Amino acid sequence: MAYACGNNINFIQEGGESKVFTSPGEGVGCLDVHPLNKLIAFTELCLNPRIFVFKYPDMDALSELPGIVILKHYLPDCTLDNYDMYKIDPFADAFAFA
Repeated sequence: MAYACGNNINFIQEGGESKVFTSPGEGVGCLDVHPLNKLIAFTELCLNPRIFVFKYPDMDALSELPGIVILKHYLPDCTLDNYDMYKIDPFADAFAFA
């Protein structure tokens, strides 16, 4: 399980072990995961936020996308095995792997 808490993303394993990852940006806004490819994507908690994509569990940075304020903007840098990432709100409080 993963959940945002301020500037951190907290992970809790099935056995109860926990791990904390600190965002490189200004807090953690919305958060989404891709369970098959083990990706975690999240936005900053600010206007015109960047979107960060990391590979779990090592939290290797895969992409940092600049803040974009266009509705339904396709993010081609995040295409993975038939899954695309879309930013669907100008303030990035919603995005998803599709």
